[in-house]
Amino acid sequence: MGSSNFNVPNALSGLRILMVPVLLTLAWNHQKVFTLVLAASLSTDMLDGYLARRLRQQTHLGAQLDSWGDLLTVLVYPLAALWLQPDELRKNLGYALFAGVAYCAPILFGLIKFHRLTSYHTRLAALTAPVIGVAMIAFFAGWSDLPFRVACVLLVVSQLEEMAISAILTRWTVNVRTFRHALSLRAENSRSTA
Repeated sequence: MGSSNFNVPNALSGLRILMVPVLLTLAWNHQKVFTLVLAASLSTDMLDGYLARRLRQQTHLGAQLDSWGDLLTVLVYPLAALWLQPDELRKNLGYALFAGVAYCAPILFGLIKFHRLTSYHTRLAALTAPVIGVAMIAFFAGWSDLPFRVACVLLVVSQLEEMAISAILTRWTVNVRTFRHALSLRAENSRSTA
């Protein structure tokens, strides 16, 4: 992990957090502008992680800012769907509820176990995030609900991995790439405390 918290990737994560009130305001009745700003917000999500790795500016603060940005942006989705796409939301309510529970469960489990948001940034989550982004843009633009349904299923699988990681880790750790990585961290921690 890098040492300086003042860097471009962290600024992009901070910008995404600041975009949340703007998204909520636009979701009230500006569907096209909301969709464009959402696309910009989701782009900063992909860009901050890429730049952090590329510039070797990964920090614990950056991992946490990214997780908070993800959480706050996802919290916009239900209200925006209710205001902008109520008929589509009703049609896909089962998928939305299942995905909502799947998204919240590992967050709550991590908060209970570690008293803070987990910031694993798994490979599966890295695959899932752009799929969700495309799905949400398609959903809010009114193009298709099929990407939304696919993203919901993929999200459930990704979140099951995060739950399993939290279950086996003995202490809070950032950037756990896979369940297998979590197993090796647990074994390493057991050896160091023995």
